[in-house]
Amino acid sequence: MFKKHTSILILAFVLSITLGLRGAEELKPSSASLFANTLYYMYQPIAILLPHPEVRKTLYETETQYFYVRVELDESGNRHLVFLPRKGSQSIYNPEKPDEIVSSYARYGLLALLAFERAPQRVLFIGMGGGIMPMYIRKHFKETQIDIVEIDKSIPAIAEKYFDFKKDSKMNVVIEDGCVFANKSKEKYDIIFLDVYNAEGVPFQFTTREFFDGIKEKLSKNGVLSINLANFGKDSFISAELNTIYGVFPNTFVFTSEGNTNYIPISFTNLNISFSDLNKSAIRIDEKKKFNINFKEMLNRNLGKFTPQGG
Repeated sequence: MFKKHTSILILAFVLSITLGLRGAEELKPSSASLFANTLYYMYQPIAILLPHPEVRKTLYETETQYFYVRVELDESGNRHLVFLPRKGSQSIYNPEKPDEIVSSYARYGLLALLAFERAPQRVLFIGMGGGIMPMYIRKHFKETQIDIVEIDKSIPAIAEKYFDFKKDSKMNVVIEDGCVFANKSKEKYDIIFLDVYNAEGVPFQFTTREFFDGIKEKLSKNGVLSINLANFGKDSFISAELNTIYGVFPNTFVFTSEGNTNYIPISFTNLNISFSDLNKSAIRIDEKKKFNINFKEMLNRNLGKFTPQGG
């Protein structure tokens, strides 16, 4: 028995070196395979200690009040905002193509735009990252009021220097806990983007029924909530969080990014919005060729209206 366990440990270690963090997410098995699950979850703590599988150059690193932050340059020229010890990228930016949304989960988050035939009047970002998504919204909607809430006062300067983030007269950056801001804000938003991962996961205060009830109150009549849920192999958390979201927003559609590394719930306050409506909107937007994103292709790739456990 001891030799068998030792062999599994060695195999897990070799896999971790060979595959790296991204490889592990692609390796993530179904719950039916005990052996594969053992390898996957043994991989997680080992991966933190290992170098990233892709060769990257460190452009900047610092320890802030909340995070140990590093900006990395990959072999393709993309810049990554990384919160250590986990090596997942909070933001990915291509300075040669600043209008490109490199991260697939961020592209899926933009499906929230399908709810509108007009430009959104007011948009809220809870969690700033490199500021790539706010800049994308600004490029395509010049008159939209954009509010960004970020708990770490060091992040905006990093976003400006390394990710070409630029604030303007219709863009506010507020340094505050996102929950505190949402509780006291009197504004109504057409879209709220929620992406609040730190190095370890989602802070608890952003996972509760009370939080989502409060967020719903901040949405306009036909408002949309777009959420990024990273998959760190915590299936029970993902399931519980989706159930919580569905309890507040019954009209929720859940997408998964390429490689299934992220879940992206898109929640509509308008209970009458259907897949057919979203599909028609995607066709209309794609025909205008305003965005460098194929909305219809994303919409149809893995669309699923979430059914809560036991439902």
